[in-house]
Amino acid sequence: MGLLSENDETQSLIKKRKVTWYQKLSKCPYIAVLFGILLLTFIYIIYHVLIRNGPESKETPKVAERTFIVDHERNEFLKDGQVFRYVSGSLHYFRVPKPYWKDRIKKMKAAGLNAVSTYVEWSLHEPYPGVYNFEDNADLEYFLKLVQDEGMYLLLRPGPFISAERDFGGFPFWLLNVVPKNGLRTNDPSYKYYIAKWFDILMPKIVPFLYGNGGNIIMVQVENEYGFYYACDHQYMIWLRDLYKSYIKSKALLYTTDMCGDSYFKCGTVADVYATVDFGPWNTDVNQCFQHMKEFQNGGPLVNSEYYTGWGYYWGSPLQFISSDIFLSAMKEMLALNVSFNIYPFHGGTNFGFTTGSAKKSNEHFKPTKTSYDFTAPLNEAGDPTEKYFKIQKLLKETNFLVSNDISPVPAPKGYYGTLKMQHLVSIFEKVTQRIKPVESDVP
Repeated sequence: MGLLSENDETQSLIKKRKVTWYQKLSKCPYIAVLFGILLLTFIYIIYHVLIRNGPESKETPKVAERTFIVDHERNEFLKDGQVFRYVSGSLHYFRVPKPYWKDRIKKMKAAGLNAVSTYVEWSLHEPYPGVYNFEDNADLEYFLKLVQDEGMYLLLRPGPFISAERDFGGFPFWLLNVVPKNGLRTNDPSYKYYIAKWFDILMPKIVPFLYGNGGNIIMVQVENEYGFYYACDHQYMIWLRDLYKSYIKSKALLYTTDMCGDSYFKCGTVADVYATVDFGPWNTDVNQCFQHMKEFQNGGPLVNSEYYTGWGYYWGSPLQFISSDIFLSAMKEMLALNVSFNIYPFHGGTNFGFTTGSAKKSNEHFKPTKTSYDFTAPLNEAGDPTEKYFKIQKLLKETNFLVSNDISPVPAPKGYYGTLKMQHLVSIFEKVTQRIKPVESDVP
């Protein structure tokens, strides 16, 4: 009994002390409020510092959007909002052996160029229907990466028709078997079907290299000198533009290229695609050619997408040489006019195998293009710098373009294989040759 009584007293004392504690808090409400605030602050810190902003939930900082656009009011290109002008050179990967791509690109950069222009040749990449080739000399992505690694921008010209003095203008031969004769480069459904199918393979390889996606492709050309083609199918050009837009979106600038003439611009241009002109140093009135650009669009920078260093060679025709002085005369004028231009070609290279094209006008005989595509370019067929190269380099340096003196004027060593004498026997168009069984081969 005594122990129970003692325990009862203890319990009564504990209850009394608890009551006293609550009573004290009730008598001091400020302390209770302060305690509550401290508790809530502690919970807030725990949530935001340790939970919400923990290592797994940190938000990625936003990266500024990369853009390349036309400022129609100031007549300038804007790259990320800053005024930009390019001087590029054409280098066709399919005309140069893959081991030499890097060498040619480095030499172009050393001359003061800040961009490279190239075609994409459909026939190289899809030699047979549904059979695709992007290996070795057809490794387009590797070529694009080399240009990017050198810190140079790129102007891509996927056609699908590229001309370029290539066999069938870069079209694969089998297209003749699946598209009507007059359906090429028109709104013909069968032609559009194969273009869309080809682009579905090609464009996913290009999209990662677009400037807006972090790459170096600032401009993509729609078709090629379409104003020179007899069809003049505006519905086809609208369809092709929309096909390009579905892949390129706003990540690079779409453009067209046409010859110097009002009729070419009437058929070759299309709305919402920047129209440019091409011409060589033999065009004495530079301003007249640029006037066509101004008439077909509301302002924008002046562009010559093919400023020719020479011209293609035809078998049996004399070399069409353009001297350095004539070439530099018009080049100086374009630089003074703040023109962006592409030197075509800066390195021509070689038409390997049976890839060379030809020309045939109604009032002229058939003219096959030579294997060499030297074009009296600044880098000759072998890739050696010429007098024209160093004069271009000097002029661009004077115009504040970044150049390098690392390129040696001494030509690279060459092999000598002797002289091969050819004897005329018979024309391949004569009936006697038709009795010879044909031999199929990718090379002569």
